[in-house]
Amino acid sequence: MWNQREGTFLTYNAATGFNNAAFTNTNSTGGVLTAATFATTDIARLTASSTIAANITVTPYALSLAANITLASLTEQHRAP
Repeated sequence: MWNQREGTFLTYNAATGFNNAAFTNTNSTGGVLTAATFATTDIARLTASSTIAANITVTPYALSLAANITLASLTEQHRAP
């Protein structure tokens, strides 16, 4: 879930309800993103124009885009069910 007013993702726990989830990785340098740019557990924010390298899958847990993204190449990808 997204907190539109504060620009953050939300987390939930039984004691306090919904709370802002802190970004664990902010990429503000731009350039070429690789698979190592974000961990699969990152709550990430991208604030500089970037290119996703060819044949790379970027898979953070959550990603907030505040910049332009360019794909180096576009190919169809399938995941096994």
